[in-house]
Formats: sequence, C-alpha cells, structure tokens
Amino acid sequence: MRVRQSLLGSVLLSGLLLFGFGCQSGMSDDRREDTRELVVFVSETVPQVRQRAEFYGLKTKVIDKDSATSQLLQAMLGSPTDSFYVVINPALNRYIASQAMPSDVNPVTFDQEFRMLRRVSKTGQNQIQRLYPENKEQARLMVFSDFECPYCRDMEVILKEWQEHYGDRLDIQMVHFPLPRHKHAFAAAEASECARRQGKFDEYRDMLFENQSDLQYELFNTYARKLGLDRAAFKQCLSLHQTRLKVRQDQYLGRYIGVRATPTLLLNGNVLVGDPLMMQQQIEKVLGTREDPAGGSAKVDESGKPADSH
Repeated sequence: MRVRQSLLGSVLLSGLLLFGFGCQSGMSDDRREDTRELVVFVSETVPQVRQRAEFYGLKTKVIDKDSATSQLLQAMLGSPTDSFYVVINPALNRYIASQAMPSDVNPVTFDQEFRMLRRVSKTGQNQIQRLYPENKEQARLMVFSDFECPYCRDMEVILKEWQEHYGDRLDIQMVHFPLPRHKHAFAAAEASECARRQGKFDEYRDMLFENQSDLQYELFNTYARKLGLDRAAFKQCLSLHQTRLKVRQDQYLGRYIGVRATPTLLLNGNVLVGDPLMMQQQIEKVLGTREDPAGGSAKVDESGKPADSH
C-alpha cells in the first residue's frame, strides 16, 4: 500500500507538471505564482468543490474535463467520473492529497479536509525553514516519526550511530508525525514535549520507544517519575495539553511537504531513499566526506573524488 500510494502520488504530480499550471486560477491574477501556498486542482465539473476550497482560503486551479491531464488523473485515481481534486505543493513539487468524487457531491463533505489543508498550508509556509541547516558546515536531518511505529523504533538505533559518527555536523531533529491508526501516538508525542520543557526530551523519547507496547496514557507519568522529572509540572502540562500545538505544527509541516508514512527522513529538505547504507552515502555526499579505507573520513569534491589537500 505504501509503495502504491507513493507511485500514485508521483504519477499525479507528473501529470500536473506536464499540465504546466497553465489553467484558470480560482483566485485573482495578481497573486504571485511562486508562493509557497498549496494548490488545489479541481475538475471543472465540480465548481462547488472549488468554491468550498476557496472559502477556506485555499488557492485553486481548474482542470478542463476534456484535457489529457484530466484523463490521466481520472485513470490514476480510478474515478468512475471526471470529477476529482488533487492537492500539490508547487514550491517543492510534492503531491499532498487527492480525491475522486461523484459529480453530485455535497461540497460540505470536504469542509473538514479543506479546513485542515488551510492550516497545513499556513504552517508549512511559516516553518519551511526548519528543514534546512542554520550554517553551511552542517546538514540537517529531519526525522518524521511516530512512537507506535516499529520501524521508527528500529530507525532510532541507526540515528544514534549516525549522530555519534558525524557529531555536530549532522543536526538530527525528530518531528512528530503520529499516524491516525496509532491511538496512543499523539498523546505520547505530547508527553515527550512536556519532558522537553524539563530538558529531558531525548531520555523520554528513548523510554517511549523502549516501552512501545505500553504507551497507555496513565503510564506517561510513571515514565516521567523514573526520569526524575517534576511530576506536578509534567502532569499539569500533559493534562492541559500544553504541548498539543507543537505536535500539531509538526504534523502540518509533514503534510505540507508530502509526508505520508513513518519514518520519513529529509536531509536539507530532500527525502532520503533506500536502505540505511544508501541513506548514509547520501548524507556523506552532502557533508562532503566519505569513509576512508584507513578508517577516517576524506574530503571529496562534487564529482566524488578525493579533494586536493595541498
């Protein structure tokens, strides 16, 4: 399913890139086309859906129902009609979401989705710089993770090895992306951020992954006690959901850049692909180093050859 969704997103995006964005805009022409706003491409057969998206402040473009792009997208979505919408991030060339629908659809059906996408769009535009390092000597690795995801737990072992190996040159940051099917993941993310307020995020994160099968809400205070946290402050933070906004912002940033599964790793804004060894090779290419047979690391130029040290 994960591969199929990735392939679907790639093809839908390719179709829209071929489309060239040369279609009618649902908003005024004086809007800049190079903004970081999400764009909702809507079939011309459902103008009421386009109007609903615009009601929530989303940028829209209309797809001609007789165009080649419309036929391609309809086939990829498996839609029985030529009515659908596709959401992309044009600034990053990323697929975000899509939906096929009957031509007589009630536009109110999509209110919750469009309201959420507007928050995603705003958050992404405000927080996109989080993906990039603060100085050119570093690389930033953003890890979109979920405390109930077993693959995320396994990835933690590799991340610790990379952190030890690369040190300050690799800035690894965990970004919360609790999946809807994991019923304890969001609360666990909130709890970890409560621990961060007391300077114990890393330790609490490790404890949550170590106890991945025991993430019931009532155990979060127990874990805080084991780490020596101020229990009263932690309990108040958790019960009042004082860190909920932080977790939501992480989720929205993930949606904005097209994250659909965990773990997803981005290095300086680019998704890392392949197995851990392939990922490490991509990291070393960005850092400008590669493993030296003698056991150290060697500077390399853009072609991958050792750089002249003289």
